[in-house]
Amino acid sequence: MKIRCDIISRGEMIIYVDEKKIRVTGELTFSPSVFYANLNSIKYWDDSNGRVEIAEEEIQNIVSVVTDISKDGGTRILFD
Repeated sequence: MKIRCDIISRGEMIIYVDEKKIRVTGELTFSPSVFYANLNSIKYWDDSNGRVEIAEEEIQNIVSVVTDISKDGGTRILFD
């Protein structure tokens, strides 16, 4: 599974998991640079078939990977 994410505004981030994507709401702060992601906004995949519900186990895996990736520099991503 390949996961990456892009913060597209002060209040929204997109997480890409292989060919699927998830829109995540949150808040970006600049000092320190942290995106506080709303965990409750991770419910559905946005793909060509519309919105598909994400299993809880998958959500936890995605959150864990994204949090770990963000520790390597740049903007930290924290879920609440």
